[in-house]
Amino acid sequence: MAFRPRRAAGLALLFLAVPCFAAVEPTAPKARGFEVLLHFRFPDGTEETSRLEEFHFIYYDRRFVKKSTGFGKPGKVEIRDVPHDTTCLQRDDGKKLKFKNLRSVRFEYQGEAENRRLVLIAAFKSTKKADVTWPVMDLRNTHVAEIPHFRGETDGKTLDVALPPLVEGEAAKQKILVALEFQFAGQKKHRDWF
Repeated sequence: MAFRPRRAAGLALLFLAVPCFAAVEPTAPKARGFEVLLHFRFPDGTEETSRLEEFHFIYYDRRFVKKSTGFGKPGKVEIRDVPHDTTCLQRDDGKKLKFKNLRSVRFEYQGEAENRRLVLIAAFKSTKKADVTWPVMDLRNTHVAEIPHFRGETDGKTLDVALPPLVEGEAAKQKILVALEFQFAGQKKHRDWF
């Protein structure tokens, strides 16, 4: 068998490269999600602020699963609401407000005195963009599945944060979410937020 210098050089490079790849340590995972301040109001008018990390918007898709109950018997339908997490607010019509573009979101009741409905008012980081007002009832799948909510982490624990009641008359006797801040003093600096 004839000696082939190219093949020998290629094998030598391969043997030299293997230890280089083996010495590389895996990098730390990239930060995902957002850090936010949540502002809550109690029934007596006092307010509380808390900080959450890995903040996401959770909406649900309703699925209908037909299960067989046996030969000649009618099938049984099981309803499941499947959660999806995202880093933007979404409406049924496909419009989105990405967290990375927002400065804050506040919740208010607007409308006639007897029928005031919950809206969210989003303020953008760019001062050239006007605030956007969305009815909360138009958030993704609110009418057809479980009501969307927010989810984040604090002290290593996952915490779900409910939206305020959709109608003012249904105001709860517990603290309700009144605002979110995406930019605030003392915030950790993230190099890459998506």
